[in-house]
Amino acid sequence: MSTVSSEISYHSPEPLSINNPLVILPQPRYTPRETGKILFAEHLAVLRACLKIGEVERARHILTNLYKNSSDTKKHLDIKLHNEFIESYLETKPVPRINEALQWFDKLNYYGLTPDLATFAILIRGYLRLDLDFLGSSMLNILVKEIEECGYSFEQLIESNLLSDKETEKVLCVSYLLRADTDSNKTSKKLMEKIENVIEKQTPVMINELNVDEPISTKSFGVRLMKSALSAIKERDLGSVKRQIKLEENALLAATERWKHGNERKDKFVNLQKNVLKKSMWSWHEKLVPLIQEELKRCKNKDTLLTDRERASYGPFLQLLSAEKLSAITILELLRQNGGGGIGEGVKTTRAVLSIGKSVENEYNSEQLKKRRNRFAFNKDLSVHELFASGKLFNMTIRRAAAKFESKDMQTSWNPEWPIAVRAKVGSILASMLLECATIPTTTINEEKNEKISMEAPAFYHSYIQHKGKRTGIIKFNPQLIQYLSKEPVRDSIHPQMLPMLVHPRPWLTYNSGGYLTSPTYAMRARDCPEQLAYLQKASEEGHLDRVFAGLDVLGSTCWTINKKIYKVVLEAWNKGEALGNIPPAEIDLKMPDKPENFETEMSVKVKWFKDCKDIARKICNNHSERCTANYKVDIAGAFLNENMYFPHSLDFRGRAYPIPPLFNHLGNDLCRGLLLFKDSKPLRKNGLTWLKIQIANLAGNDKVSFEDRIKFTEDHLEDIKDSAKNPLDGRGWWIKAEDPWQCLAACFELQDALESPDPKKYLSQIPIHQDGTCNGLQHYAALGGDLEGAKQVDLYPSDKPSDIYTSVAARVNEMIAKDLAAYSEPLESLEDKKQNNLYPFNIYSDMDAKINVKDLASILHGKISRKIVKQPVMTSVYGVTFIGARLQIESRLKERQDIPQEKIRDLSLYITRLVFECLGEMFYGARAIQDWLVECAKRISKSVPAEVVLDQNSSEYRDDENFINHNLESLQYNENGNKKNTINDSEKELCESKRNNHDNLINKKRPIAKIPPSKPGQNQMTTVVWTTPLDLPIVQPYRKLSKRAVKTNLQTINISDPNHPSPVDSTKQRQAFPPNFIHSLDATHMLMTALACNEKNLTFASVHDSFWTHACDVDVMNKIIRDQFIQLHEQPIMENLRNEFIERYKGYIIPVKILREDLEKLKLQKMEETEKNSITITDNGYEPTLSLDDLYKIIPNSQKNKDSKLREFTNTLSANNAIDLDNEVAKSLTDITNINNISDNLFDEDHDIDEEAETNKKKKKYIHIWVDLTFPKLPEKGEFKLSSIMESQYFFD
Repeated sequence: MSTVSSEISYHSPEPLSINNPLVILPQPRYTPRETGKILFAEHLAVLRACLKIGEVERARHILTNLYKNSSDTKKHLDIKLHNEFIESYLETKPVPRINEALQWFDKLNYYGLTPDLATFAILIRGYLRLDLDFLGSSMLNILVKEIEECGYSFEQLIESNLLSDKETEKVLCVSYLLRADTDSNKTSKKLMEKIENVIEKQTPVMINELNVDEPISTKSFGVRLMKSALSAIKERDLGSVKRQIKLEENALLAATERWKHGNERKDKFVNLQKNVLKKSMWSWHEKLVPLIQEELKRCKNKDTLLTDRERASYGPFLQLLSAEKLSAITILELLRQNGGGGIGEGVKTTRAVLSIGKSVENEYNSEQLKKRRNRFAFNKDLSVHELFASGKLFNMTIRRAAAKFESKDMQTSWNPEWPIAVRAKVGSILASMLLECATIPTTTINEEKNEKISMEAPAFYHSYIQHKGKRTGIIKFNPQLIQYLSKEPVRDSIHPQMLPMLVHPRPWLTYNSGGYLTSPTYAMRARDCPEQLAYLQKASEEGHLDRVFAGLDVLGSTCWTINKKIYKVVLEAWNKGEALGNIPPAEIDLKMPDKPENFETEMSVKVKWFKDCKDIARKICNNHSERCTANYKVDIAGAFLNENMYFPHSLDFRGRAYPIPPLFNHLGNDLCRGLLLFKDSKPLRKNGLTWLKIQIANLAGNDKVSFEDRIKFTEDHLEDIKDSAKNPLDGRGWWIKAEDPWQCLAACFELQDALESPDPKKYLSQIPIHQDGTCNGLQHYAALGGDLEGAKQVDLYPSDKPSDIYTSVAARVNEMIAKDLAAYSEPLESLEDKKQNNLYPFNIYSDMDAKINVKDLASILHGKISRKIVKQPVMTSVYGVTFIGARLQIESRLKERQDIPQEKIRDLSLYITRLVFECLGEMFYGARAIQDWLVECAKRISKSVPAEVVLDQNSSEYRDDENFINHNLESLQYNENGNKKNTINDSEKELCESKRNNHDNLINKKRPIAKIPPSKPGQNQMTTVVWTTPLDLPIVQPYRKLSKRAVKTNLQTINISDPNHPSPVDSTKQRQAFPPNFIHSLDATHMLMTALACNEKNLTFASVHDSFWTHACDVDVMNKIIRDQFIQLHEQPIMENLRNEFIERYKGYIIPVKILREDLEKLKLQKMEETEKNSITITDNGYEPTLSLDDLYKIIPNSQKNKDSKLREFTNTLSANNAIDLDNEVAKSLTDITNINNISDNLFDEDHDIDEEAETNKKKKKYIHIWVDLTFPKLPEKGEFKLSSIMESQYFFD
């Protein structure tokens, strides 16, 4: 294989730059939550629900209270909310309350609001409901005039999606009356001209094909519109689009119809045993609907609501959907949760009820979106869809114009998010009713009569278990139901939003307008982080995310199809019920052990028996869960066997792209990937055939040798490959032994077909060929730090064969063990010797470890450290794995070894982990320096507070009178001999006042008062780490100390975390997660850049994070693009830009510091010399603008700098929160030393909420607390590695 030449370079259409202004939003402020008090956002959600069900007076009462009790009304109580009130009055049945609506319209000026287009559309809709043509015609002119006075045009209203097709047609009828009126004035004629212009501009679509109302046929200008539509339908193929829309919009109805159909089939050819699940679901639905209808009646009963506050809170939301839809959602969602959250036989109650509540909310939002669709909206969407399918939307100019047009439509709707407590209550009431009525047919054996007894048993039941040391409520599934779910087709229990799409996804033009055609979706899964959504929305509105959205569209535009050959093998294996590849068996041959004879007398035997039973039960449960998961994949593949498939993509909060359909996609396991092919085929050509052979070697696990050796490996196994393709189940089974068996079998099929074709180079190939990065996180670190040695370890530097960092670390660890074994061959005599050989990091020592020494461990492990043992901790070290986490990873691998004493695994894993981290510190020094810098910045940011929160800028001077007087009075209470005086005379008090005046004269008179003492910042530390990727995507770390809120439901009281309530940041998680999240954001940026560049060259592209896929013939081109885009990314001053962004973003932030008073005195002397001032006064619990963090770092005692050198290497990987894994004494030591940077161990006070009164006078004098301005450390020096060498490295991605 030739090296990748740098002669050809591919760049994305627009050069990478970050010249756009930063998106900076204010940090949330902490507000203590009063028990039982409802948040502002919750009031808004209840208000909207009341309006939608016609309870206008209750909504009006809520609005009045909001204006009275809230100061921040302009932001939330905008024109969209008031439009909802006007619309609610006009939708009152049987007659619209037009007068109340007009009165509300007139009051808009009182609220300081201006009507928008939606306001006028609502008024027109109300007048049309009156069905008074003459009144309507006269009012139309008035409304048109009002529209124009507000800065809009009548054309804009007609072209929007604010009026339905039927309403638009009625407006045209009124216009016809105006034209027929001989007395019509000039204004009416102008109006008619505008309407004609609107009609002429439209390219209409056949409306009855879209399942919406047929417009009324009249002699008005609308007839021209309809005739045009009839001719236009022949020019557009709406088949696939129509099917996709119906699939999404009628999903729940279609599901219930399939259940009903399955229940009604009586012909003798139906296998009743395989139809039990569908019959049961229909039975549940029939029983559940009446129960829900009864509950809806109770929710509407005003007498009941007066005494039942719980029903009054969730009732408005429950009434938003029909009982039939609520029933279908409950059944589908609860079945989908099977095995989720680590509960093998069911699901946690909290998870289940919140999921059902969220699904009800999503369905209602989809209904509202559907109501807003008309011919103009559909025509616009179809035009955008055609632009996407044709590739024109990847032109950034066209994309920005389409995005601007799209954003106008999105601004007219008001849709507050449901409170999490409401989701829980809605989900709970629905789940409890399902538990009440759902049964499943089961069969038991009467042992006395030796006969089978059929009976109906509950399908679900609520109970409690001990889960991770806590009493947890769960909804358990009947074991028989689990059996049905693992065997029967499950497509009837899957919502279409969980499935691939039949057509191109809706393009991402704004942050919430892509993905499925009719289901609203956000471009980012924000993990219930309101801040992230606010940043995403702002960046989208500012036009910063065009390239990010275009990258997502590239991923979504890739068309897939099912590999029928693989599906045939999978189906045959599935029906046999045997384990094959990663398909679990239908039944696992495990039985509970018999009780031993000494069960009652020997406690150890009893404990072991219970443990063995628990392990077997867990294995059986896990097998059922895995079987159900595999069933989803097999059944979905069967449903799409002859269909095109598309996977709409969205981002996680770090910017990484994931397919939205979760159950079946190319990011899934080996079975999913083996079942997928590109829909488009391309001839292999010479290089494509070579890459196909390399792919087989990679999938077989032979991926750490040169390309030539991989090709030879495949050619040496051609007979095995042929046998695998010809006899996959009955042959030698070579493919089953591969690391990725199903993908390997797919490649065997492809290669065999190519070799049997007349000309293999012309064979039309569909299989994706993978190019994977070598430990991609370390690649980014090495490039950021210019780390030459690290670059060589991860293939950024040219070499004859691929580097294997895992093998290198394993070899180095074996060398270190051999060295330890030789060094500690002498017996240990003294306690100090034993301490020196302690296996814990940083020489942390406890008495119980005196019996453990390195020699014992080294002798056991000598020559036994394999690549497999170190792979996981090395892979995850770059992503912030803790020392304890890495130890657990190594421990799990050691348990698989038969030659390792199981009783010593814990000590051995500690020893190996220490050596692995020490080895990584040596091999990736530059990466470690970058990681330490990121951790330190995150620590400072998460401890900081905006100055305006802390300081009173209106104060003319700073004076801590009470502390000052008390301190001086306290000193005057003692005489020269140190004895306490009985009284203090007036002269002494006068002396105290004099001292205070002198103190005032020495300080800056404009120094602001610190309202919050730095010793107790507590809940005010709300600052999270925010940064912007090179593609202008803002990233917000979501880690906060969310307070739990108890919500009483009819199933149980559940504790939920409400992300909408502002909470302090979790400083530990902020700093631990920042390095891996930052690197993830960079590899996501590289992937999106590569996607855009591949699209420019007409390459089919897919990715699994740092694994890039394309056709075999295009791998060489993609390889050049991958390298070029990586270089283009890292040619940017990424770290410099990040530091500058932090300085700009956190300008005006201050940070609390605790420091030794004697050290501060030294700093004062130094500052006095530098500033040539006679005196500088630094006051406890004050703000010191003259000091900086850099100044304070210089005065840390030498004792802090002389800590064990290993501390500097390992501290950023340790977490005090995880120290419980160690012994208590060791854990206590870890708590004291696991601050991120050893320089600042005592500088930042980790736990400020201390009882000051309990401190001794000596301690008060020892430390001083101050606020100082937030600054950031200098960047580590960059190494000598040159990015250009990547173009010559053929194994960079391979």
